[in-house]
Amino acid sequence: MMMNAHPSVYNLEEQAHQYALSQYQQAQAVTGLSQPAQPQNQGSSNLNAIVEAISNSKEHILNEVSRLLDDKLSGLDEVVVELIRSKAENDSLRQKLATTTKEREALKVELASFKPFQFGLYKKEATRR
Repeated sequence: MMMNAHPSVYNLEEQAHQYALSQYQQAQAVTGLSQPAQPQNQGSSNLNAIVEAISNSKEHILNEVSRLLDDKLSGLDEVVVELIRSKAENDSLRQKLATTTKEREALKVELASFKPFQFGLYKKEATRR
């Protein structure tokens, strides 16, 4: 067993062991009923049962891992689309900010060109650029 694995991996491994054991026991029960107990043939039937149980447990593990990955990754497409949409919106807002900053600087220069005159009036002087 891996020491740093996620708890669901341990659960999956335990399920695989249980499944392999049940397959082996079923194969033992079937071979015990259908074939007479012969000393030389019993070893090969046990071996066949073990190989079949391992093969079945491998398929079961692959199916479980595939199902778990599908469940975990099912929402990933929506997240990627939202991330792309947010990035595009962020770029457009940066462009608006740059444009607004340029406009503000232009208005600041124009405001500086107005000089106070008498009685609260202002006179616009020629702008220097």
